[in-house]
Amino acid sequence: HTSEQLSESYETIYLDKELYASFEEIRLTGRNYILTHQRRYITELVGQVNSARAQLEVLELRSDQQSTQLLEQVKESFEILVAVLPPLDLEGDDLLALLERSEAIDATFDELLSEYEELHRRQMRELQARQEHLIALDRRTTIIGPFIIVILSVIAGTYGVIRLNRYKRQQVHDQAQLQIAHDWFAAVVTGSNLGTWEWDITTGDIKINEQLAQILGYAYEELTPISFEKVRDLTNWDDFEALNKLLGRIIDGEGSSYSYDTRMRHKDGHWVWGLIRGWVVKRNDEGRPISMLGTYADITERVETAQKVPSQEEESRKLFAAMTQGFSYSKIITDEQGNPIDYVVLRLNKNFETQTGIKAEQLLNRRITEALEGVEDVWIKNNGRVALSGKPMIFEAHNSYLNRYYRISSYSPQVGYFANIIEDITEEHALRVQLDTERTLFETTLINIADGIITIDAEGLVQFMNGPAETLTGWDNQEAKGRPLKEIFKTINAQTGGPQSTPFDDVVDKRETTQAPENTILVARDGVERYVSGKSTPILSTEDELLGIVIIVRDITEERQQQQEILNLSYIDPLTTLYNRRFYDGRKVLLDSEQYYPLALILADVNGLKLTNDAFGHDSGDELLRSVAATFKNDCPSSGVACRIGGDEFVILIPNCDEEMAHKITVGLLNNLKDKRVQEIPVSVSFGHAIKEDHSLPFEMLFKHAEDVMYQNKMVINLRYKKAVITTLVDRLFSRNEALKQHCETVANYCAELARVAGMPRDEIAQIRMAGLYHDLGRIAIDDAILTKDPQELTKSEQIEIRRHTEIGYNILSSVPENALIARTVLHHHERWDGRGYPQGLKGSAIPRSAQILGLVNLYVDEVEKNNGDLELSISFLEANSGILFDASLVSLFVEGVLKTPS
Repeated sequence: HTSEQLSESYETIYLDKELYASFEEIRLTGRNYILTHQRRYITELVGQVNSARAQLEVLELRSDQQSTQLLEQVKESFEILVAVLPPLDLEGDDLLALLERSEAIDATFDELLSEYEELHRRQMRELQARQEHLIALDRRTTIIGPFIIVILSVIAGTYGVIRLNRYKRQQVHDQAQLQIAHDWFAAVVTGSNLGTWEWDITTGDIKINEQLAQILGYAYEELTPISFEKVRDLTNWDDFEALNKLLGRIIDGEGSSYSYDTRMRHKDGHWVWGLIRGWVVKRNDEGRPISMLGTYADITERVETAQKVPSQEEESRKLFAAMTQGFSYSKIITDEQGNPIDYVVLRLNKNFETQTGIKAEQLLNRRITEALEGVEDVWIKNNGRVALSGKPMIFEAHNSYLNRYYRISSYSPQVGYFANIIEDITEEHALRVQLDTERTLFETTLINIADGIITIDAEGLVQFMNGPAETLTGWDNQEAKGRPLKEIFKTINAQTGGPQSTPFDDVVDKRETTQAPENTILVARDGVERYVSGKSTPILSTEDELLGIVIIVRDITEERQQQQEILNLSYIDPLTTLYNRRFYDGRKVLLDSEQYYPLALILADVNGLKLTNDAFGHDSGDELLRSVAATFKNDCPSSGVACRIGGDEFVILIPNCDEEMAHKITVGLLNNLKDKRVQEIPVSVSFGHAIKEDHSLPFEMLFKHAEDVMYQNKMVINLRYKKAVITTLVDRLFSRNEALKQHCETVANYCAELARVAGMPRDEIAQIRMAGLYHDLGRIAIDDAILTKDPQELTKSEQIEIRRHTEIGYNILSSVPENALIARTVLHHHERWDGRGYPQGLKGSAIPRSAQILGLVNLYVDEVEKNNGDLELSISFLEANSGILFDASLVSLFVEGVLKTPS
């Protein structure tokens, strides 16, 4: 009980320190508002006052009768302090009077807090003395030490449960208070016409409220959903660059909040000045921000007023003298490149001397580096940034000369000058360091108890289970207490399904720490089975007597599932779900054994996979592979295994399979594949198989025999298949577009005639005619929505996609070797004589003559169609582009030898 009281006294003192820190924040924020009249400080005051009130309520719950009376005085003093916070329109002598009254209340509040803290320190000293007395008594009872340890352990455990329940109740209370504060703050934001925003950094989603849209002159629906690019377009570019740098530093972990004055364009075109503030509200496991929220306040009126109204020297002088914070006014000094290297202090108030302990004579009109030794760069760097950019900032810095920490509010009244409001936060900094240390210790403790923990006595009866252990077993701690472990902790072997001995039995036998078997499954009370790992450690007396056992258990079900998935992925081809090359390499070694002879190897190669990819895209190629794989999976004997060992190669291994059976299986596969189609193109596969009768034939030779047969079949089938596919593709293209068919036939006839006039051989004339017929074959793989779109409305990416049709047509046609000239002609028919064509930018005579003919005729026919059959206008187009798009001699030959010569 004494330890608990001592702990509560320590916590009360700690909470008192936190309340004092909150009070200091309220006081500083109020002074900042007095100096700057920036409304953002009003928002900060709202949150700080609510936080302090919540802290007072927590202290009230912990107070006894003696300290409650004193705490009531503290609360009354605090509410008086809140009541005199500066209104929005206070000026002149009234402001000075308010400051004097505020300072008096500050002093009263500080005195009451100090008295309250001293009261609890006296209680803590009394409790420490009582505890020391108990410790002395404990030393005289060491004979029964082991028994006392057991009793204290039980008490400590009970105390821990009590503290945990108390913490849970406190947490519920604090969450309720937090919700009240949240609702109150939301009402303030709505009433103050403050814009708010939320940014999901991982997805880029940004949400705003109606007030923010209204500030910019938009209806809410006009701006939502809003993207990061839209924000960039609305923001003044200079402001956006600076704001982006601030966000970059926060995302890189250099801070958690920012505020910045920025300009955004109103719907009617004018600039709206706004104070944008943001806070990190969520981070990932690596500590990087993943979510931010913030506010946007319209400060246009304040900025415009500040730009129009000259500073009021007398009012500044009064405020200057009345300030409770340290204040200095300085001029920045830069080098030739404009980088800040020093500054000169021009003015400072009395409280600056109080805060720093440095007399004015030591600083005024002197360089800071000369006046003080060892001035940190951060003072010069940050103040220089403010003086030169005009953008205010708040930062914390250490002064090694004074060995103190300060919070500095820096702003620039004019370019090259800056003012500092400083506050000594040395004690606050030390408190933050202490809090961080304690937080780290607390988090470490939580990590260490994440596993399930069960304690049992020497009889094997459960004494305690933590939360994770309750989840794993399905038993509540109170229900399980006093029950045998074997009733609570039931395990089975995952491989055999049989029961396993309990950790209690293992430890009793071995009297040492034991690990849970690898395949242990824990069966919960509700029948849920989980893979678990863990260990059991005996608690032994000095005489090696078993006092109890601590069991640590961890749920590894997900880990085991992931291991199994990884194992499956390493052997399965993700596209076809057949086994992959790695599995095949292992299985062929296993099956190359006497007991599996005769061993059949069936090798298969998919015909036209590249052609399908070129014509219809890789999705269709994948569909082709999956269709073949599905047939193999269905028709493969249960004793065999089908694998995909390459891009279009498959293999089937069948143990105890002779030549007759292998032939029968191959024929069955062919029959089942012949009716399958992908994109209306029949599926074609070439097969070859070989039989291994004994060890005399190496497996590599078995594979080669099957491969030779397969390639012989492929040579016969593949060429015929590709020709048929090309014919099918052309027919399909023309069936979808009759006008395109007529266009291509016209182009083909003109191409043949021009080639004839040009004196080309008969076989080349025939091939050029085919090139004219097939020149738009590549369009088969282009989306119809792009092809039918007005050329003037095509995006750049859509134009690039359409230009791909020459390469696609080339890839399809070149799959048949005898189409080499046709394919090359189709590839280059959009090259230009001046070298500005595509796809390779060939120039002049570097363009194949056949492609020149096709390109000339194709554009001529396009012009005729565009000009509604006006031949003279179309001929004028050719002549105007002679030497630019076309070879001048070829244009002349076409016009005089073909167009103007009777057919």
